[in-house]
Amino acid sequence: MTGYGEGIVSKSGITIHTEISSVNKKQLDIQFYLPKNLICFESDLQKQIKKVISRGRINGSVNIISSSKPMVEVEVNRALLSSYKVAINEIAGKGNLKNDISLSTIINQPDIIQFKPVLSDNNLLNEILHKSLAKALNSLMKMKKKEGQELKYDISKRIEKLTTIVEIIEKRSPVVRRNYNKKLISRLKSEGLEKLINDERVLREVALYGERSDITEEVVRINSHLKQINSHLESKKSVGRALDFLCQELFREINTICAKADDLKIIKSAVKFKIELEKIREQSQNVE
Repeated sequence: MTGYGEGIVSKSGITIHTEISSVNKKQLDIQFYLPKNLICFESDLQKQIKKVISRGRINGSVNIISSSKPMVEVEVNRALLSSYKVAINEIAGKGNLKNDISLSTIINQPDIIQFKPVLSDNNLLNEILHKSLAKALNSLMKMKKKEGQELKYDISKRIEKLTTIVEIIEKRSPVVRRNYNKKLISRLKSEGLEKLINDERVLREVALYGERSDITEEVVRINSHLKQINSHLESKKSVGRALDFLCQELFREINTICAKADDLKIIKSAVKFKIELEKIREQSQNVE
């Protein structure tokens, strides 16, 4: 599910701004970007997110937008500086070149100037960070909840359509066997084999076909799955994966019905069922 939230918290001269956004994804994937001096808090922040969100691609970032205390201190990598000087002098001497390297050229070399995080009060930073993230998550979840209500309404309406289609299939089911009997009798008569109509072997074949074409079990399971989906839609817990599973089971049952019922009207209804079910499956992947 998609959403965006931000949180700003200030305390003891430090102000931290946290942003977090989410987009649809089956699994939970968290990408959080922190300043170097706050990297040590990344694991705790991810745990805080996982307590609230179970699905989706999460992107977050934290910025220290103001601080009355220095958050970093500048250091000179003296060993590397000496190595640079030796290398420069060697190049100038061997090449008989003028050594005209300026101070600005030296300090612009990689890693000469380094910024070391100053974490004089980890407890304070941790408190501000978690409060800022909590605000951002709260804002994000409000947006996701609104989207969730819309998804719930859409899926509920589609479940109603599926329920109606299943009722049509169920009412049509007894007709399949009767039609098969009529076709068989008509074919036997057209071939001049009326005497076989009461033949025990023919009657056994008709009975066997009746058993094979019976879709009662599939209809019962479909109705059960539809009720479960409606129940999950009312749940306050994470239901996305459960909806995925139930959609897979519904596809399996409706495909079995298509294979069993040699009836054009049932197959047409089953196709309509699968079209609506596919829309629910797509929506369920957006549900957390």
